[in-house]
Amino acid sequence: MQVLGGGPVTVLRLTGVADYGTATELGAALTELVARGDPVVVDATALRLLDAYSLGLLLVAQRRIALTLAGATGIVLRVLELTGTDKSFGPDPQLPPPPG
Repeated sequence: MQVLGGGPVTVLRLTGVADYGTATELGAALTELVARGDPVVVDATALRLLDAYSLGLLLVAQRRIALTLAGATGIVLRVLELTGTDKSFGPDPQLPPPPG
């Protein structure tokens, strides 16, 4: 996980697996980003798995800040579609993230 700032939007780059085992780290990063209040794009390009718990953390953060998701593919995109949250994170979660 990597937080990239310096532009009009902060990019939270997720890699590998976002599940219960990594939820503490994701939750801490999201808490810090919510405290900043800046818009956030979650870059899911390198994310292989997103479980329901981590998806819930993203949805809770989205209630407090402008948070979109980009670069979702494969199983991550399928999870978003199955849960009906694929449109909750912006017009198209498959779009590439902003450079950062």
